[in-house]
Amino acid sequence: MRLGSACACVQAEHRSDNLFRSSFGRIAPCMAGAPVSGKKRTSTRCRGPCLKEKPGWEIQTSTTAQGGEMFEDGDEKDAKPAHWDARVFLDAALPATDFFVELHAVPPVLSTARPAGNRSPVPVQKERWCGRTRIACAGVFLVISSRRAIEGGIFYCIDEARKGVVGLAEWFEEFFGGLFAKALPNWFNESQTREHVRVVKRLLRLRKGQRVLDIPCGMGRLTIPMARTGLVMTGVDLTASYLRRARRYARREGFDIRFVCRDMRDIAFDAGFDAAFNWWGSFGYFSDADNLHFCRQVFRALRPEGKFLVEGPNKSWILAHFRPRYEQVIGAVRIVERARWDARSGRVLSTWTFYKGGVTERRRVSMRIFNGAEMRSLLGSAGFRDIALFGHPPLGRFTRHSQRLIAVCKRPLKVRTGTS
Repeated sequence: MRLGSACACVQAEHRSDNLFRSSFGRIAPCMAGAPVSGKKRTSTRCRGPCLKEKPGWEIQTSTTAQGGEMFEDGDEKDAKPAHWDARVFLDAALPATDFFVELHAVPPVLSTARPAGNRSPVPVQKERWCGRTRIACAGVFLVISSRRAIEGGIFYCIDEARKGVVGLAEWFEEFFGGLFAKALPNWFNESQTREHVRVVKRLLRLRKGQRVLDIPCGMGRLTIPMARTGLVMTGVDLTASYLRRARRYARREGFDIRFVCRDMRDIAFDAGFDAAFNWWGSFGYFSDADNLHFCRQVFRALRPEGKFLVEGPNKSWILAHFRPRYEQVIGAVRIVERARWDARSGRVLSTWTFYKGGVTERRRVSMRIFNGAEMRSLLGSAGFRDIALFGHPPLGRFTRHSQRLIAVCKRPLKVRTGTS
């Protein structure tokens, strides 16, 4: 269990603010040398060994970021040195030898910076993040080049990730500590937990001895009770303190449960599970591209005919009952959530404020929420079949009036080429 309300978030691809300076873009499907986004391509005065100098290579796009803002070449201005993180997502299949991502430093460069002109070929698979590097400098110059025309689209983002500042793109790396961690063990009582375990087991049709992946598992609220029923459980979560607590509880009850500290997008299991589930406000943390990538990672982790269950708020219900302010007390922690709906991104954008004694903590959240059709489309794009939707609570037929949505799907016996 993670976020239990209809909660929140800003889609970082379309926003920057005083906490997070980032530049994001999407290059529409284009042929090499064609204008980008309907605009004339600007000069690409490379600050390193750009691949445009090589015969047969074309620069698909280039851009400069400094102080967290995009600007045209030749419009550089002074800025304080910062750490930059560039990522590129390619919506097309190209071999590593045909695609390059270059990240060059814009002076002045910090003494701890990596050399300017940092570049390397990266293996590219359809709809995967394919390039990531970090340098410390006043600004960066990103160049995306390919040997041939790219039929799909190119997505890129450049983040200014200064020490001590967490971007909204990685809000979940900070959110689950502090006072939220104090409140989390009291979010559900034992009766509610038993009911959640019953629903998951029923919909996945689990049998004793089957291997099941709980992702993310949090403090093992469902992982350990499910192990009591004879299931072989594995839990994955990014928050190390949660996993330490889960391991203690598991050992206390005599269970040898594997808990893995890892980003959900980076799991590396291969056809090892009979089922997997993502429960209660734990889906939609990422961009649409990364949400799809996560589903494909789960697809890969399942054996043929393995099942995947996803649970979350129903967008239709949320919009009909939207509350811009919500307050609750969990344990000894008072929580105030202020939210707004961003129709363009399909995300709820919110700020959570936690109070306990004289301590106040404020966290931002950005979550993509789905209706039934959108969930079907996403899971289908990941390769899943036999997608069934349920509403709850109580468990029953899914309609637009259902408060929450459960999707159950299956990895087919035969996988189409390129799906996993």
